[in-house]
Amino acid sequence: MLNELGLFFGSLLDSLIGPNLFVPGEPFLLAAGYQLYQGIIWGVAAVLLGGWIGDQSSYWIGRRSGKRLLSIITNKRPKTRRSFARAKLLMQKHGIKVMLFSRLLGPVSWFVPYLSGTAKVSWLKFTACSTVGLLLGVGQFVIMSYLLASGVSLGIDALPMGQSLALFVDEHSLAITFVGLFVLGSAVIARFCRRRRAYLTPVFALLCLG
Repeated sequence: MLNELGLFFGSLLDSLIGPNLFVPGEPFLLAAGYQLYQGIIWGVAAVLLGGWIGDQSSYWIGRRSGKRLLSIITNKRPKTRRSFARAKLLMQKHGIKVMLFSRLLGPVSWFVPYLSGTAKVSWLKFTACSTVGLLLGVGQFVIMSYLLASGVSLGIDALPMGQSLALFVDEHSLAITFVGLFVLGSAVIARFCRRRRAYLTPVFALLCLG
């Protein structure tokens, strides 16, 4: 239960306007994918639920507070202004498409639910689009992690002395998982979240596997 709670809150904070500028969700999604490979589905359910609640919360915060909160955030973190401006422009030109695919657009995704609220997009339209986007965004990392874990397992069995290696991997699976997902998670963060100061988050996410 504690593992799933950690994944839930990691995904929630990654989706919630404000905290999502500091907390990258990719390591939590990768951890959920590894759990799925082990036959544990609750990790995937936890990150999906956390992401959905985070998107909904950001939408309603934007709808209720208007642009006041965003002004505070961009004033305190000037580097986010470019991502905000891009998200706003894309929303104006391609509203539905952006809500559907924002989680594939890097930093733009930080602001889309909030901007949808400030723009008074209907709740039903936002929820339908953001839910599809959530499945796409979460799914890519869950599948990536699942295939990685599956490929490593199949590759070991095909090697000479594969059974001995498989036994070693099984006995040290936790440590190997920590190292592998830490490296992969760090690479993902470096690629998609260069401006986030959250280098401790991958460690926390990996602890959710234990």
